[in-house]
Amino acid sequence: MAQPQPYLLPLRTLAIALLGILQRQGTLAVTSSPHLVFILQDDLGHYDVAFNGNTNNSAVTANITKLARDGIILKHHYTHWHCSPTRRSFLSGRLPVHHHEQLSGVATDDLDLRYTWISKKLKSAGYANFWFGKGHTGYMSMNHMPTRNGFDHFVGFLSGSQSYTSNDRWEDEHPLHTDAQFVNPPKNCGDGYRVYSPLMAHVQREKCAANQTSFHNLGFQCPGPSSMISSASSAADCCAACDTLGPYNCTHWTYMLASEHNGEALPQCTVWSGRGCSQIKHPGAVSGKPAEAPNPPPGVLHTYTASCTDRKISDKGQAIDKVAVVKEMESTKNVNVERVLRVCCVCICVLVSAIPAPPGPDHCASSYSTTLYGELCLQAIAAHNASVPLFLYFPIQAVHTPYDKVPGWTGPTYEGMLWDSDVQIGAIMQLLNSKGMYDNTLVVYTADNGGTGSGINFPLRGEKHTNWEGGMRTAAFVSGGLIPASLRGTTNAINMHIVDWYPTFCYLAGVDGTDNPPVPPSPVDPADPGKNIYGDRSYPGVDGVNLWNMLTHPEAHNRSSAHPYLVLSKEVVVAGSHKLLVAQNYGWSHTSDNGWKQPDGTWVAPAKAYNCGYTDLPGGLNGSLPGLPGRTPCLFDLDADVGERTDIAGSSPEIVAELWGVLNHTVLTAFCKDISIPPDTRSGSGCLSSPKELLGNCDAACAGAYWKQQYGSSEGPICGVPGC
Repeated sequence: MAQPQPYLLPLRTLAIALLGILQRQGTLAVTSSPHLVFILQDDLGHYDVAFNGNTNNSAVTANITKLARDGIILKHHYTHWHCSPTRRSFLSGRLPVHHHEQLSGVATDDLDLRYTWISKKLKSAGYANFWFGKGHTGYMSMNHMPTRNGFDHFVGFLSGSQSYTSNDRWEDEHPLHTDAQFVNPPKNCGDGYRVYSPLMAHVQREKCAANQTSFHNLGFQCPGPSSMISSASSAADCCAACDTLGPYNCTHWTYMLASEHNGEALPQCTVWSGRGCSQIKHPGAVSGKPAEAPNPPPGVLHTYTASCTDRKISDKGQAIDKVAVVKEMESTKNVNVERVLRVCCVCICVLVSAIPAPPGPDHCASSYSTTLYGELCLQAIAAHNASVPLFLYFPIQAVHTPYDKVPGWTGPTYEGMLWDSDVQIGAIMQLLNSKGMYDNTLVVYTADNGGTGSGINFPLRGEKHTNWEGGMRTAAFVSGGLIPASLRGTTNAINMHIVDWYPTFCYLAGVDGTDNPPVPPSPVDPADPGKNIYGDRSYPGVDGVNLWNMLTHPEAHNRSSAHPYLVLSKEVVVAGSHKLLVAQNYGWSHTSDNGWKQPDGTWVAPAKAYNCGYTDLPGGLNGSLPGLPGRTPCLFDLDADVGERTDIAGSSPEIVAELWGVLNHTVLTAFCKDISIPPDTRSGSGCLSSPKELLGNCDAACAGAYWKQQYGSSEGPICGVPGC
């Protein structure tokens, strides 16, 4: 098959592109600027969360799953196949091809300083902006730092990976190695222990014990007030304390009492878990004393005539008033048809886990990162004026390697890393709710790429570092009070990308979502793939699309509404249900990740070689387009073949030609074409596109000496550094 002329786009392409432009405008009015919470989970597998089917992780992703099921699960949300390009795409609204696909170093120039970050856009609309967590977007100059780009406060690390208790962190524009350097630490930070966020005591098999899961307490829909126990130091203490409070204040159990229900016998005691009246039966639950298993509350409402799920619950998930329930019971005339009340009893315990202090005097600066960044989020929210719109960017380090043991967790480390993330997310939602902010909040949750290591992407093929779906299609959802009640608990199958949150957030904030250069780029030249079409004065504009109308009016849209063609990397384009894949990316071994990782963690290798399973040629656009000479791309129908097992390129030559032409044309618009890619692309050299006047004076030796002398660190920005 001859490679198509990359500049000849079919008329269908132009027509669909025009339709996409018309659909970019949101139509649902937003009366006030909502609070925006963006949670980016590192290296999370598509199958690592219960909302994507992994019930084994129900306990350690309880808050995440509850949020997903209270919102809209995004079935085709894409990112890049590894870390840095995804993060740069979110901040800039540009696809990876328009800021390059390498990993950022600490002091690399990867986000052109002429780009306006989403944080600057939101700052222009009056937002207070906070970033707590991983960086990894390149910080060659002081002007690349978050606080120079619209963030009011930043605490995190600049590199791609480090120990979870490393003190190689930054606060705003200075290194953070010691507690003395921490200008705004969380309360009690550095005391050598951590008071974890509220943990919900939970029924386990034949005993009462904590499953170390925090519920954000927005949806307890059944009668009875909640009580806070602050003196419990163990699950047993929590259960004992809850038992003394009376039948309406036990742990979060839901009972079905023995009775006759339309002639069908009910078991004596069935315990349900999760959200009140959630209909999720807890396996193995039996009757017994609180120290062993719960007894039903004696003599309360056992002749109630309607279950909780039959009652009308408000959109805000407010609890049913106990008095109203009793009155309804007493007014019932039909005593022959008895139904039972599933009594939701709530007792939240704050479990205080004593954690040995890290070596040396600096306990806070080297706190376990997930917990530290979560507490910083809570501190920022607690101090925030709820009348001011909030943008919280929470890029969690977990579950990226190294798999460092989680303080207070005794199970498998990977599950503990998920649990700690889940606890922090639950506490954040709980605090937003208590401050009256949740109802006007949009929460976006996504992974930065597919899972790897202990992560599982089932049923998708491949993993992080591959161009298969398992590397680029992420576990994602939107939630929060801003989601219309009629859409909660639904899914959305539109092809979307992390770049789309840039114009979507801008629309919700009421600001312009474009970021165009002062002059347009030159036309591409198919005869010269390496041509610099941007020169010194131009650069790529925003690639993202405003998703709000597509999220809130899904019935009016189809799979391609956001992106008729979505270029995920220089080897991949998706259009509707079709995916064209030219090759695997260069610089990473693809000998063991071309197959399918099963739910039990075992790999199934492909039975045959695929053209698109081979590794791409080295180098950038050095006179040739991506792909291997003599090998045609693969084409997959992702609706019929979610695991990318059947290459249909041979039977669909017209679709291959169309998508290949679009991919090649887009690749010709790549930014940073003159990058010298080293043999190992894990060590990026940077885009080096920012104007020198924006970088400031660059002196690596002077900068290193400054950071070392002032803060005990030798790594940081090298341009625009004070005194250099």
